Amino acid sequence: MSKLISSNPAKNYKVVGSVNISTPREIKQKVANAQKAKIPWKELGVSKRIEFLWPIYYEFMKRGKELALLITREMGKTIRESLDDIESDIYFKWFLENGEKYLSDEITFEDEKAVHRVVYEPIGVVAVIVPWNFPYDMFLWGVIPNLIAGNPVILKHSEECPLTGKLIEEIMKKGNLPKGVFSEVYGDGKIGEALVNQDIDLVWFTGSSKVGKRLCEIAGKKFIKAIL
Repeated sequence: MSKLISSNPAKNYKVVGSVNISTPREIKQKVANAQKAKIPWKELGVSKRIEFLWPIYYEFMKRGKELALLITREMGKTIRESLDDIESDIYFKWFLENGEKYLSDEITFEDEKAVHRVVYEPIGVVAVIVPWNFPYDMFLWGVIPNLIAGNPVILKHSEECPLTGKLIEEIMKKGNLPKGVFSEVYGDGKIGEALVNQDIDLVWFTGSSKVGKRLCEIAGKKFIKAIL
């Protein structure tokens, strides 16, 4: 099995560790699991989904320093900057505390003859692809709102910080989410493109304009939404 090597750019690229690069079969299976999970996850409703995520939030708080140290080792930020990245978990808490409010039905017009109602529905399975520079922030903004909204997520973190991605996956498992609701794949841009070419319903990407353009082209051909 091919390995993705993680190295420290601040220490002359000393090897930090490695993860297995996801195979086409693994990617396909994780997407299939997510597709199976999307209806049950949707039917739980917002409040029940948020209940699953609170223990994960507390686990991230508990292991924040561990995560910050790994970010510094893997991508070269000073520890102060890495801790600042982790302290953005205030957004995580805000999403959990306010998700139900902002996803509730809205009545925009009502009289004796008609009611106009806006209903927020999940889109489906989301491929979330994030960059190296804010490894925790980007995960939070891409993954957590989607899970609250009812969208199962397959995350692809940057190949520059795969061990951070692996630790995030480990912490996410502490919440005992239903199978397929959250998973992660590992590799470079080819793996991200392979993921987007699977049976997904939405692309959420932060990164370079070049890659964003390519992913937008794929999403356009598949007639699925893309947030870039």
